[in-house]
Amino acid sequence: MFLYTIYITPYILGYANWYSQTLTAEILFFIPFIQILLIDQVAYFYAKSQLNISFKLSQKEYIHFIPAILYLI
Repeated sequence: MFLYTIYITPYILGYANWYSQTLTAEILFFIPFIQILLIDQVAYFYAKSQLNISFKLSQKEYIHFIPAILYLI
């Protein structure tokens, strides 16, 4: 839910006229709120952990997060 919330944050704050102020416009432009590359992986691993109680992330599953990490950098 947190990832979906930060995905729509710039749009909601844009309607609240945050783009009209210099400081808040810079915050909205330069902080990467949109983490669309993480939503699928987090939803998949959340569902997998709910269906399998003994599920733990292993080394090979961290490879799914590489595109999001590269985007963040």
